[in-house]
Amino acid sequence: MTLMDESAWRGRIFLNGWAEGGAGDAPVIEPSTGAEIGRVGAAAAADVSRAARVAAAAQPAWAATPHTERAAILRRAADLWVRDAADIEWWGIREGGKIPPAMAFETHVATEEI
Repeated sequence: MTLMDESAWRGRIFLNGWAEGGAGDAPVIEPSTGAEIGRVGAAAAADVSRAARVAAAAQPAWAATPHTERAAILRRAADLWVRDAADIEWWGIREGGKIPPAMAFETHVATEEI
């Protein structure tokens, strides 16, 4: 499964794992065609509250994690971003209406690969 595999997130939100959003789902529309290219979950107020509680509960452990381990986690996230850059760019072009060079620039700026 790639980072952008729609089967994992279609119509869902992430709350300590992929879950149905309390406010249903919403279409992702491609600006250039008006076509629906995906569906994302919609969070309800209760979902946002739960996410805030989960984040607050996780923060002390994250703060206590040695900086070297935190840095390794962030480097791993950057590695995944680079690995899946083509998928991220494809979705950004379609969802945001970006031209390919602009989206490639934005994708690679995130990991300082320019």
